[in-house]
Amino acid sequence: MSTVAPKRVRARLGLVAVLAAVGLAAPAVIQRGAARSAPTAPTISVLSNRADLISSGEALVAVTLPAGTDPQKVKVRLGNRDVTSQFGLRENGQYEGLVTGLIVGTNTLTAVLPNGATATQKIVNHAAGGPLFSGPQVKPWVCQNGSKDAQCNAPATYSYQYKSSVTGGFQAYDPSNPPSDMATTTTQNGTSVPFIIRQETGYMDRDQYQISVLFQPGKPWTAWNPQPQFVHKLLITHGASCGIDHQSGTAPSTTGDTVGVPGAPGLSSSPGTALGLGFAVMSTALDNAGHNCNLLTEAESLAMAKEHLIDHSGTLRFTIGTGCSGGSLVQQQVGNAYPGVYQGILPQCSFPDAWSTGQQLADYHLTRSYFENPGMWGSGVVWTPTQMAAVEGHPNHGNAIIFDSVYWTALADPTNNCAGVPAASVYNPRAIPAACVARSPTT
Repeated sequence: MSTVAPKRVRARLGLVAVLAAVGLAAPAVIQRGAARSAPTAPTISVLSNRADLISSGEALVAVTLPAGTDPQKVKVRLGNRDVTSQFGLRENGQYEGLVTGLIVGTNTLTAVLPNGATATQKIVNHAAGGPLFSGPQVKPWVCQNGSKDAQCNAPATYSYQYKSSVTGGFQAYDPSNPPSDMATTTTQNGTSVPFIIRQETGYMDRDQYQISVLFQPGKPWTAWNPQPQFVHKLLITHGASCGIDHQSGTAPSTTGDTVGVPGAPGLSSSPGTALGLGFAVMSTALDNAGHNCNLLTEAESLAMAKEHLIDHSGTLRFTIGTGCSGGSLVQQQVGNAYPGVYQGILPQCSFPDAWSTGQQLADYHLTRSYFENPGMWGSGVVWTPTQMAAVEGHPNHGNAIIFDSVYWTALADPTNNCAGVPAASVYNPRAIPAACVARSPTT
C-alpha cells in the first residue's frame, strides 16, 4: 500500500503546517471528522525528589486537577489500596498528600476523577538504610546508635534550642519553662518570631542526619502549610578533612561551627545566621568528608535527607552548600557530578579535587623518607623538622610531617586500621591469604 496521502489530504496537511508555523489555529473544516477530545486528565507530580529516587517509604505528591473538578470526589490509589485519605485540597491551594506505605521497588499511584479520567505515576522507593544510587554498600559497617538493625535504622529524636539575647549563643530550650533572655528574629519574608529552633536527629543511608528549623513549639507544621517563618530555602553544612570510616558517625553541626574550628570568622556563624533568616539547615554524617570521602555516598545521603525534609517541611526554592577544606571538596564534586543537589555553593579553603592533594601527600611521605633517613638512599644530609619548616615557610614543624603523619597513615597505609574494621580484617603483609597461596604458581 502506498504511504503517500491523497491529494486533498496533502493539501489540508500543508495548510495545517503553515497555520501552525504562524501561530494560528486550523479552521474547523479541517478538524471535521476528528475524534472527540478525551476528558481532560489530572497530572501527578512527585515533589520530594525524582520519582525513581524516593526512599523511606513516603513521598510528597501533588495532583493537578482540571478546572471545575470537585476535590472531594477524586480517588487516589496506591496499587490496589485506596490512599485518598492521605490527600486533600490544602492551604496552599494544591491537592496534595504525603503518600506513605510505599514498598521497596516500583509502586503505581493512580488518581481518578469523577468523570473517569485517570493519571498514573510510577514511584520507585528505596529502603531508608539505602542504597539509593551508590550501588553495593561498604562492608563491614558498624552502627554507633545502638540500633540492632544492620542498616542503623532508628526513630528520629527532637530537641529545642533558643538563641540567648545575652550571650548570642544557642542553649537548650524547655517549652514549659521559657527563659528570660530569649532573642527574637525577623526572617526574610518579614515574619518576627522568638528565636527558637527545633533540631531533628535521625538515621538514613546507615548514618546520621540532622535538620534544624526556626520553630514555634505547640504550633502545627505540614509540608503544605509550614509555619510562616519558613522561607523555603536550605543551607547544607559540611565537615572537613578526608576519611574512610566503616561505621556510623555524627552529622556536622547545623547551628554553629562547620569546619571544626570554633569561632572561625565567617564560617562558624553562617548556620545560625541562616536559621534566623528562616532557612532550614541540614547536614549528614556522610557529607562530612573527614568521616566519608566517597563522592557517591556523600551525594546519596544529601539527596535522601533533602527528600525527607521536603516530605515533612515543604518544598524548597533552592539549596546552598557551605563549608571549608574537605567541605569545599564535597560541594564542588557533588555539585559537578549530581546537578540539582545544590543550586548554589559557598566553598571556602577550597579543595576542588582530591587527587592533586593526594599526589602532594605522596610526595611528602617519600621526601620525608629521603631527608630523614639518608642512609637508606646513600649519602645525604639529615634535615630536622625545624629545617623542613623553614624551607616550607610553616612554623609548625612543616606541613610535610603533619600531613604525612595524619593523612598518609590514615588514607594510604593499608596496614592502618579504619574505624569500624575489626582488627582481624586489617591488612597484614606478612600473612598471605590462603586463597592467594592456592593460586600462586609452583616452582
